[in-house]
Amino acid sequence: MFQKSDKLYSILCSKYEVSNSETELKELGLIFNSFSNNKEYFNMAKRCFAKAEICRKNSIYDKAMNYYYEDNVESYNKAIHEFYSIHPFRDTSKKIKDCNDRIFKIKAKQQKALFEREKNFKTNSDSKITDTIKILIIGGIIASIALFIVYLWSLIPNI
Repeated sequence: MFQKSDKLYSILCSKYEVSNSETELKELGLIFNSFSNNKEYFNMAKRCFAKAEICRKNSIYDKAMNYYYEDNVESYNKAIHEFYSIHPFRDTSKKIKDCNDRIFKIKAKQQKALFEREKNFKTNSDSKITDTIKILIIGGIIASIALFIVYLWSLIPNI
């Protein structure tokens, strides 16, 4: 019976070594745990669950990195959410800071562009108003001159 147990242990350990699947590692952990009276199996179960957790975090990290490389505010916010869910893991602190910095830069750039558009719109509006005022002033001067000529014409006796 002991040899069967050693062979089973060896097979399960081999599966542990090659597995990078969270689900498979959790299943292996449960199998190892089912031999609760054996300390080696119990220790291997703990290692399986720990490796499964690392696989889970790596999966989330990879998902966050995909968002990280999309280069827009919405994706950076999604990346931050994913990084926070596994923090502290790998370089999540740095990535969260990078995302926040990039969001700030994008928003500053958008704000600057908005300011420039408003400035250009105001300048164009001001020039239209200025042009309208110039036309009204010139029109008023011409009308005044025309009225003055008509007045002078009325003062000349009819011949």
